Amino acid sequence: SGHALDLNTSESGVLSWLDNHADEFGFRRTVPSEAWHWEYWGAVDFDGPCGSVPACWSGNYDGAFCDDEDHGSEEAHDRLQGELGVNFHCSEIAGEPAFCPTAKAKRGDAAFVFLKAAGGTTSGHPDAFTDDDGHAREPWMNAAKASGVLLGSSGHGNPDGIATRSTLAVMLVRLYRLPPANQDYFDDDDGTANEDAHNQVAEAGLFGGYADDNGGRKDFRPTVDATRSTLAVLAGRAKDAGLVPVWDIPAACIDGSFTG
Repeated sequence: SGHALDLNTSESGVLSWLDNHADEFGFRRTVPSEAWHWEYWGAVDFDGPCGSVPACWSGNYDGAFCDDEDHGSEEAHDRLQGELGVNFHCSEIAGEPAFCPTAKAKRGDAAFVFLKAAGGTTSGHPDAFTDDDGHAREPWMNAAKASGVLLGSSGHGNPDGIATRSTLAVMLVRLYRLPPANQDYFDDDDGTANEDAHNQVAEAGLFGGYADDNGGRKDFRPTVDATRSTLAVLAGRAKDAGLVPVWDIPAACIDGSFTG
């Protein structure tokens, strides 16, 4: 796009000078791990010749994150951080917190966001999987296993595996022990393994459908990769629906052992 330059910062004093003075000339170091990578965006108070200054560089943004201005789910991102108490920022850009709304959601991230937003904790759970030792999401993977939200396969939880819409539907059904649905909401998942879960989350008001070829909204698109933004939206909808997480549901309500 013409913004970036790779500069020789190995010479003595160059990097120090850039750190102290580059912004005076409209240049910013935009990749923290690359001392040589600098981009020109002009001054922060006007549109430079290469385009508008991104909010993360100018610092002029609303809400909790600098990279989701005008995103359709910006309010859900802010709510996740504030009201639901889930710190899910992806990184910092030019020193400002970023959400990375369009980045693909990972299974470990889904376990963290859903359980944390529902009031779950990481204490007291045994080590559940062999492939997440030392992983940042390991405590939440253990919590997800203990609550039956993630089952894993052959001892693997696959924390960095990309979560599809179907994956998230199954996790939410397990987390809130959603009841069977009363109707078939979607046409493009007929006969698939998780069709029941798709209908359950639709009936609970968590998922909607995509537009289909018949002018309706009966496409679930189960294999579509979920995004980080999707996690924020679903966590907020679960809160609004007043759903009760499995650890707060009396055992008799789950196993049917009650009388009367």
